[in-house]
Parts: sequence; C-alpha cells; structure tokens
Amino acid sequence: MKANTQLKLLFYIAAIAFFFYYLHGRYGIFDIEFVENLRNEKVEEDKKSEVATYPVIIIENNKGVPVQLTVEVATTEEEKKTGLMDRSTLGDYSGMIFVYENNTQSTFWMKNVSLPLDIIFLNSYGRIVDIVQEAQPCEEDPCQVYSSSEQYRYAVEVNGGWSEANYVEVGNLFDLKEIQD
Repeated sequence: MKANTQLKLLFYIAAIAFFFYYLHGRYGIFDIEFVENLRNEKVEEDKKSEVATYPVIIIENNKGVPVQLTVEVATTEEEKKTGLMDRSTLGDYSGMIFVYENNTQSTFWMKNVSLPLDIIFLNSYGRIVDIVQEAQPCEEDPCQVYSSSEQYRYAVEVNGGWSEANYVEVGNLFDLKEIQD
C-alpha cells in the first residue's frame, strides 16, 4: 500500500513538472522578460482603467448664471512650470488652476502652448482681480509674459475667449471649496 501511495505522489509530481515544462517551452513563463511583460501589461491596464477625477469650480457670471469649470490642479513648481504645454485641445469647460501658498504676482508665458488661453487671476477668496484674454501661443524665445495688475493667490487657464463667452469679468467670485479642502 505504501509503494502505491508513493507511486501516485511521484506521478503527480511528474505531471506538475511536465505541465510547467510545457508552459515554459510554449510561453516562457520562467523568463524574466515574460514576467516583466506581464507586469508592464498590468500597469498599462491599470492606467487605462483609472478615471481621472478633477475638481469642479463654479462661478456665478454677470448674468447671475452659475458656470461650472472642471480643472486640473497645479500645486508643485513642476506642475506650474509645465501648465498646459503641449496640449492641442482643451475642453470647453475645462482648464487648469494654479494654486500658490501666498499672494504672488508671478508671470505666465505661453512657451510650447499650442492654443490661445484666457488667464483668470483670483485672490484668496476666489474673487477675480484681473483677466488676460486671448494670451497667444509662443514657439520661440523671447516669449511675451503675462501678469496680473494685482497680487493673486490662484490663476485659472481656460480656452481663449472663454471669459467673454461666459460673461465672466473682474469682480466675479469663484467657489473654490473643492480646491481649498
């Protein structure tokens, strides 16, 4: 009886070994490259399945109508430096908000930006203190710099002409709860 059990065990071990031998020969499952490819495919799959969620800021325009704007948030120096560079399109109600820890008068330029933008400058309460309309793209130095006439805490970049088309002017107030939390 003991020999029969040992033979069964030996048969199972041989079957499992053959199975792995077959998989390795057919798919190379023990190759480092195979494992790396599987890992890379998983990472790419995870990236595709991630749905980016961006905060929505709301402004009540001059007509008393609330306008929603979905924004990417730039808080780090690298994010602020890159901004909307190398973007070929921007959604009609999409933009980027630049968040500063303190009031500033930092300047903006349009180097490697391929579409005209409005730059809306906001104070710490979200009130618009200045707007640069239709800032034009720049491909070579020297590029024009754009700034606010007043210190600001936030700057919002949107498609050129967006402010005028949505009746947004200096003095309007953005609700920045989603940004400030």
